[in-house]
Amino acid sequence: MRRTVIGAVAALTAIVLLPLPGHTRLAEPIVLQGSARVIDGDTLEVGGQRIRLSGIDAPEARQRCTDAAGAAWPCGRRAAMALTQAVGTAEVTCTARRRDRYQRLVALCEAGGVDVGRRMVADGMAMAHPRFGQAYMPTEEMARLAGLGVWSGGLDTPWEWRAARRR
Repeated sequence: MRRTVIGAVAALTAIVLLPLPGHTRLAEPIVLQGSARVIDGDTLEVGGQRIRLSGIDAPEARQRCTDAAGAAWPCGRRAAMALTQAVGTAEVTCTARRRDRYQRLVALCEAGGVDVGRRMVADGMAMAHPRFGQAYMPTEEMARLAGLGVWSGGLDTPWEWRAARRR
């Protein structure tokens, strides 16, 4: 039994440490600080570098969701507005450990000491992306149960929405 558990933990650890398809692990973490410009609900620009917030996926700019009554609302645009509020005028500190397939840095970012990715998920304006880790899953569950943001009605996950547009 003990060997099975140890083997399973070792295998899971190896999987977690493997780079994601299209992602390049950086030799050393890159830390960027400064004011941020919001690109969309999960992407910032700091110091001329595009940064994808690690562990989350926000609705795309043209994506629409529905509320509890079934009325459509522009959840993608509102996600970008929510990220603008989360960042505010505070200096942002981002720590990147990899690049994605678009060569954006993938980073955890804080503004005013607050993890902006976690805040986006807590406010229901982004989802924890299960492919990129489990850290924000409990936060997402609380937002979902409270019916916040995208969880107020119906939606396609951002990855499903993108896949449907590619077809």
